[in-house]
Parts: sequence; structure tokens; C-alpha cells
Amino acid sequence: MKTKINVSLPRNSFNYELSEKLSSATKFILKELMSVKMANTLKIKIHVRKTTLGARTLGQVEHDTNGSKSQKEFLIELRDDQSEQEKITTLAHELVHVQQNVSKRLQYRFWTSDRKLHVRWENKELGEPSQIPYRERPWEVEAFAKEQILADMFNIPHLTKFKREELNQLKERV
Repeated sequence: MKTKINVSLPRNSFNYELSEKLSSATKFILKELMSVKMANTLKIKIHVRKTTLGARTLGQVEHDTNGSKSQKEFLIELRDDQSEQEKITTLAHELVHVQQNVSKRLQYRFWTSDRKLHVRWENKELGEPSQIPYRERPWEVEAFAKEQILADMFNIPHLTKFKREELNQLKERV
């Protein structure tokens, strides 16, 4: 896979093993979520940080507010105070959002009429994302449903076949 991945850890805490694991997990999870051809067009920066995220935020992916225009570069931020396993699970969650964006199922745009951020999900205008309860946002429902399956597939290779079947069944329901 030729996806460009850059992992940045907090100052004075470089951990080569963690950096390589996050990079490997990114490649593995992207391969499960999209074609290799699509993944190869992406550039993903992963920043593990101590203080930039809110108290209740484990991770986030920055999306462009460019509507239906293709986005190929993404910044994913992960909280440093999570365990390695939790970082992988959070990374899987955020990579689901990358896939949603790349496939244009999830689009953000600023409306000039009201100067507010609006969201489209699967070609349906949903309005301002802040007006939809976090756990009820369809893109979050999907990401939460897939995060542990994808993390388990990466961490427990002998279960990959069974987890892939579970993931495929989930695709049919979501």
C-alpha cells in the first residue's frame, strides 16, 4: 500500500514501536474499508497529543468544508493518555470517518445564506451537525459500530476472517 502516513508523537516521548503500530494499523484498517487504489491516493497525518483535544474527546479527524469536492489529506488527532489498544480503537473510529468522507457519503459545507456549517449524509441534507445529538449522528453510529471490529481484526489476526464476516453483515444493516 502506498498511502502516505506520518505519525507524530508528543515531544520527548518518541516511541518507535507505537509509531510503527499506528502506521501499520492505519494501512490495515484502510484496506478493510476501501480499495487499495483509493487508499493509495490518501495522505494521513496522525498526531498523538496530550492537550489539544477536549476532556471528553478521544480523537478527531479534520474534514475540509468543501462539500462534494474530493479530499485526499487528513489529520487525525488521538489523545495521548489512552492505552495503546484504546488508541487503535479510536484510530479505527476516525478512519471510518475518513472512508465516509472519501466516498462522499459524509460532506461538510458552509452555507452562505446562514453562514453556518451544514452536513450531508448519503446525499441527504441534515442541517447543522451541532443540532443532532452526537450519538444519533448516522456517521457516528456507523463509526462506533465498526471501531471495535476493525481494531480486533488488526490486533487478533486469526480472528480476521470471522470479524470480516461480522463487518460485512454490519455493512448490510447500516
